[in-house]
Amino acid sequence: MAWMAEGQSTDYDKKIGAEAADQVLRTKGVYDDPQLEKFLQGLGARLVEQLGTQPFTYLFRVSDEADPNAYALPGGFVFATRGIFAVAASEDELAGVLGHEVIHSDRRHAVKAMRHSILPGILAVPGALAGVFSEEAGKVLSAPSSMAMAKYSRKNEDEADRLGTALAAKAGYDPLALRRCLTRLSKTVEAFTGEKEKGGFFADHPSTPERDAEIAKLAASLQRGTAHPVLPSREAYLKLIDGLVVGKNPAQGLFEKNVFTHADLNFRMEMPEGWKTFNTVSAFGAYHEKGKGQLLVGLAEGRDPELAGRETAGQIEVKAKMKPVEARRLEVNGYPAFYVLFVHKKSNLHMLWVSMGGKMFRMAGIGVDEYMQALKTSVGSLRPLTAGERAAVKVTRLRLVAAKAGESVEAFSKRTGNTMKPALTEALNDLDGAPLKDGQVLKIVRSEAYR
Repeated sequence: MAWMAEGQSTDYDKKIGAEAADQVLRTKGVYDDPQLEKFLQGLGARLVEQLGTQPFTYLFRVSDEADPNAYALPGGFVFATRGIFAVAASEDELAGVLGHEVIHSDRRHAVKAMRHSILPGILAVPGALAGVFSEEAGKVLSAPSSMAMAKYSRKNEDEADRLGTALAAKAGYDPLALRRCLTRLSKTVEAFTGEKEKGGFFADHPSTPERDAEIAKLAASLQRGTAHPVLPSREAYLKLIDGLVVGKNPAQGLFEKNVFTHADLNFRMEMPEGWKTFNTVSAFGAYHEKGKGQLLVGLAEGRDPELAGRETAGQIEVKAKMKPVEARRLEVNGYPAFYVLFVHKKSNLHMLWVSMGGKMFRMAGIGVDEYMQALKTSVGSLRPLTAGERAAVKVTRLRLVAAKAGESVEAFSKRTGNTMKPALTEALNDLDGAPLKDGQVLKIVRSEAYR
């Protein structure tokens, strides 16, 4: 943003950073692990101490994202995904990653490089009812902000590497650790995707031989501080991440093709066949790829569907100067519901509130006439899970398991139930193809019953 003067008040950073952080919390969510978050906050505080006087109060959170990544928002908001903990092998490595992000915030890089929203593109609806639907969708999604994470220039990345590495060293951490983490991350991504440096941390943090060489050269000239780490040992770090959820988290609900299942909230619902699905912390749904139909589902306060429905219909009537074509009570699979329909030419805005299992489901759907049946079928599929369906929900967790002398990776994986392919197991554990040693502790991934 060329219009932004270097001397502009940091209040601007705090404002847009808080909006962006709120958006991350509502779309990605916070990973439910108090001990992991306590560790992250302690590590972050250790780094921030070395910055000296700061205009920002830094906040460090573990976002519930599978991709290994970390990112900084303006104003001192720093997120580390749960996925980055699976890749990092030590506190030192995480210090290098976090130091990089702290510098982005400290140097106000994000303010100068804002880009598009991180929300799925579900609010761009054509037609006369677009404004009404967008407002209702915004309520289900908790009125999302348009702010998002930044895409940094190479100059910004180089500065974050240089100053972040120095910051980690000053805080007492190994300045070469960032390089080790990036190398492992690169190999892990390549083993997982078959392509080099695709997505995740590399989307905004491209790894190159030149970059690695610069970090190594810089690290050799740095003197480490004498502060003690947050955790007493590398073993303590590994113990902390034992049981970490990798991949999709059932706590946020899961899509299996077009069927959404949420074990914690005890329900399932089918989206229209062939539509693109999406899932955030506050809502899930689907949309037709040509933009002619969308369905958004979330939870609402209250227990009375009719009261909620008539209140919303009245608000729309006042704001949009439109009267509902229908506003009536009905049942969805035996559960009380209230339905409101607004129509303009061939566009239909459907809203439905359903009270089921002590929860109020709020749905907003829009579509041309030909998609009305698809929306109706989807809404009619909402129901509680059976005992068998709940028991069938699985979660994939990271586990730490000791190898036996002379085992191959394949034999080790078969014995331990490791679901990762050999190449990925080797990359994640820095293996060189040699037979495993007795007692050698390795990271594995295992599918377990979700509770």
